[in-house]
Amino acid sequence: MTQERYRQAYRAKLDKAGYPAIKAELEAISRANGGRDLVLLCWEDIRKPGEWCHRTMFAGWWAEHSGQGVLELESGQTVGGGGPVESPVLQLVQGSLF
Repeated sequence: MTQERYRQAYRAKLDKAGYPAIKAELEAISRANGGRDLVLLCWEDIRKPGEWCHRTMFAGWWAEHSGQGVLELESGQTVGGGGPVESPVLQLVQGSLF
């Protein structure tokens, strides 16, 4: 599927679910994990020319609906509007599968 066709279909799904429902679900996930910040991940390396991912599409959609930019952890840049986002102090916790 082309990037544009995927973007249209993905945004249609997000619009159908609605910003309030998605916001409530993300807040519930955060609360269930001690109020920790959430990190959206994907496998695509968007630093490579021509690469794209659904996560950055979500970030743009989120910014349009919430007014909040989404911080790219590696670059410190925000995706979408909403002005600057403070760089977080990351506290990484390594989980265990066993």
